[in-house]
Amino acid sequence: MKKITDAIQKVKNVWPFSTRIDFVDFLDRASINKSATGIYIITEGQDVLYVGKGHIAARHERHLQKIQGLSKVEPRGWVWLRTVRQSRPENWKMIMVFVESRSVESLLEGALIHELQPLVNDEIFGKPVK
Repeated sequence: MKKITDAIQKVKNVWPFSTRIDFVDFLDRASINKSATGIYIITEGQDVLYVGKGHIAARHERHLQKIQGLSKVEPRGWVWLRTVRQSRPENWKMIMVFVESRSVESLLEGALIHELQPLVNDEIFGKPVK
């Protein structure tokens, strides 16, 4: 997705760092390395749903539980995504971004949330649409 790669490049133009980017279907668990850490971006069509970082396989499972209504924690954005938008994970893609350090992960995650305005991130959900 061009707007995502453009947003990553925008950050790299200010703070150069190396990246590897993988694109997978959200439900393709076999393509997610169980020990991989990095930034992940969940999309549906042209919409960016969520930007996060951490152990990708574990976070993937938690987000799957949230969209299925099986999570102990019910963030407002995920409830909206499931009940109002009626989003389905079989329509989602996940972009995994691997960088050289945890500090770059944090920097890039924050910049991508700011730049991409993901629909269900707590930092964005409920804010007026631009």
